[in-house]
Amino acid sequence: YNYKGLVNAFNALPLEYLFPASLEDIRAAVHRTLAAERAVRVEVHLSLDERRRRGFLFVVMPRERYGEEVRERLERRLRALLGVNYLDHRAYLGNYGMAVLHFYFTSREAFPSLDQRELEETLLGAARGWRDRLREALLRSLPQEEALLRYRRWGQAFSPRYQVSTDPRRAVEDIAHLEELRADAPLRYDLYRDEEDLQTGTVKLRIYEPENLTMTDVLPVLDNFGLVVINAFTNRARWGEGRVYFLDTFRFRVDGMEGEEILEQREALLEALAQVFSGRVANDRLNRLLLPGRLDARQVDLLRSYQAY
Repeated sequence: YNYKGLVNAFNALPLEYLFPASLEDIRAAVHRTLAAERAVRVEVHLSLDERRRRGFLFVVMPRERYGEEVRERLERRLRALLGVNYLDHRAYLGNYGMAVLHFYFTSREAFPSLDQRELEETLLGAARGWRDRLREALLRSLPQEEALLRYRRWGQAFSPRYQVSTDPRRAVEDIAHLEELRADAPLRYDLYRDEEDLQTGTVKLRIYEPENLTMTDVLPVLDNFGLVVINAFTNRARWGEGRVYFLDTFRFRVDGMEGEEILEQREALLEALAQVFSGRVANDRLNRLLLPGRLDARQVDLLRSYQAY
């Protein structure tokens, strides 16, 4: 670490923390601050006194991610986890695009005996926004250079509605399909289940589109495959100077089949949908044989030929 960075990190610590804190605790708080600045990420450091009735929480984050919503979320989490009865906070805006948020809190009774590392992980989750979790999910899934490139392209592309309803791990898959559209691929398709589907026995089909399809374009095709659509919604992803891609999602069931049975034929269904939408395969009710018959598009098309003959 350079000298100036160490000094700035130390100066961000409040005096009321420095006097009772141990040298090891101060060192940990300074290093967390420097790590956050170097990696442009969120870091937390929790310090509790020996009697476990007084504590400090330090949260370091990029300045543009700091806001009242984050502070209030952390306050609620502290009160819920530790039974805090008094809490005060202070924000320090550094010179290098970082914000440092200090919380001082006390309790009439000793704080619960929870593992400090787990506490810090829980508080870190409360401090991170959706975009932070997206960045981490990309870094876990891809080589660092590619992950950061995709984060720069798509990190701000999604609406608040999408962020509320979509786990960042799911967004990594969506971004992979959007990358294909960006490279002038035709429509892309994906089939998956989330928590909602596991509870209701449904499956989700997501279609990625450079130009938005209408429901009258899509629903007759899905009906001919025997997909009973329960609801549908559209999200948009904005890339670059206003280019918009569309993500149409259909939650469906198939009579007589469980969700996992449908997923077992994921590749066959997606390939058949792609062939129908491209016009290479007919859009008719023979396609209903594909899922229950465990067929692929070529086999259904062969039956279509026999029928015509």
